Amino acid sequence: MTTVLPIVDRELRVAARKRSTYRLRFWVALATLLLWIILLKGSNNVLPTAMGQHLLNSMGILALTFCMFAGIFLTADCLSEEKREGTMGLLFLTDLKSYDVIFGKLAANSLHAFFGFLAVFPIFGLTLMMGGVTGAEFMRLSLVFVVTLFFSLGIGLAVSAAAQETRNAISGTLLVIVFLAGICPAVWWLYTSAASRASANFLLWPSPGYAYRNAFAAYYRSPFSGREFWHSIITLFGVGLGGIIFANVILPRSWQQTGERKAAGKFFRWPYFLATKPVMKLRDMFCEPMYWLAVRDGSPGMSALRVILILFPLVMVALMLSVGLSNQNACKVAFIVAFFSVYGLHFVTKVLIAAEASRRMNEDRRSGAWELLLVTPLRVKEILRGQRDGLRRQFRGALFALCLLNIILVAMVLIFPRELGMATRDKQIFCEIFLGGIVALQADFFGLSWVGMWRGLLAKQHYRAVLVALAQIILPPAAILFLLIFTEPFHNEAVLAEIIAGWFMLSLVISFFTGHNARNKLHQKFRSAVLGSQRAETLDLIGGEG
Repeated sequence: MTTVLPIVDRELRVAARKRSTYRLRFWVALATLLLWIILLKGSNNVLPTAMGQHLLNSMGILALTFCMFAGIFLTADCLSEEKREGTMGLLFLTDLKSYDVIFGKLAANSLHAFFGFLAVFPIFGLTLMMGGVTGAEFMRLSLVFVVTLFFSLGIGLAVSAAAQETRNAISGTLLVIVFLAGICPAVWWLYTSAASRASANFLLWPSPGYAYRNAFAAYYRSPFSGREFWHSIITLFGVGLGGIIFANVILPRSWQQTGERKAAGKFFRWPYFLATKPVMKLRDMFCEPMYWLAVRDGSPGMSALRVILILFPLVMVALMLSVGLSNQNACKVAFIVAFFSVYGLHFVTKVLIAAEASRRMNEDRRSGAWELLLVTPLRVKEILRGQRDGLRRQFRGALFALCLLNIILVAMVLIFPRELGMATRDKQIFCEIFLGGIVALQADFFGLSWVGMWRGLLAKQHYRAVLVALAQIILPPAAILFLLIFTEPFHNEAVLAEIIAGWFMLSLVISFFTGHNARNKLHQKFRSAVLGSQRAETLDLIGGEG
């Protein structure tokens, strides 16, 4: 008897036999329960009648974030990896169709995410027993999470079917999600602020955050918000389904490509050339071969700089509207759009840094290139220094542009406090945030570069190295900030300034100590990580460290 979707059938059978499938559900449910208890105990400022709504909202934001970015780490590289390894052509030599491969990869890479969501579903249901949450509201939010997960995975499959390299697949998926979930709502807010009327709501439909907001009963009861909720749900589902259809159409035509298409026109090339293109002399290639190897392909730094250049007009328009509109509330909205756009660029750049720092380490270990380099006169510290210096050269233009944007925001706060409706304490807090963001950006670059290199050397798959690097550097400060926001009220602005300063200091400490620890491990255990302890000892006898 013929099996329908044979790869899906196989992946489901394999997952059913894996211990990790069951362990994942246990640990995800345990972590969610612990978080629920912490939020319950720490939310002393919330009224008992509103506790259920508060817990559902706070944990719902985490679930929505996970579902929104799941495609970056689960499906963004699933098809491009097969194309790089040359196994995609073997699949098409069989009777399998493109949809068999697409749905098989979708099942294999999304199964754990779906099981994790099912594990936390009962814990979310505890909010129903606390009151303040209706059953219909809970089901609408659950629908938002499922559709958002489908939306993210579909985009990841579409980009993976078109891409060849890991970095392009991850960065492409991230940019598409950020554009639909962040840039489109930002454009809507700016247009609404300038026109003083709400229109062009279709820009909000592809944003999971908009569907999440309208799912709550306080908004859904309005006839307008109820219609907007279903418009957003249908749009998100349509984008995910469109991504799967696009992958199904383009995969049979793209798997034979041997390289990536060159980036677009000269408009995006000249600033990259001025900011990041290294001037390599012939003697530099022999004195620093690893550095030359690292910087010869500057596409990661160019991708980050291109995103900044694309969003720079949006930030400038938002800042001009924040001081040029007559309505002070509209000015504040425009400034908030600029604020979140800049820090969204910070996040995108950090993801690209983690992806590039771990990429070469992971790919060269899997291909055996590091084994060949270790028998050359190159020392480990020269290899690592070349990789690190090359990474800094690739991203120096993007880092400079982000620092410049933060300085522009500081200048706007100091020059136009009256137009932005800021008191003296407000100016101090925002200047602290923007200047602290510059320092944190440099510290995170240090941490992400070393942790990404170390994790790339250890990970079996590249996306895991990126995920672990971000979890070690970005997640702890973000988790602490999340708990502070949802458990402590900040009525005193002086206390808020102290908390922000302490949060930045904690972020710096985590980045420097984690990065320093990863750097020491790379210098001490590079050979054993590449070759295994016994082979490393044999190689040391042959070549030594020099």
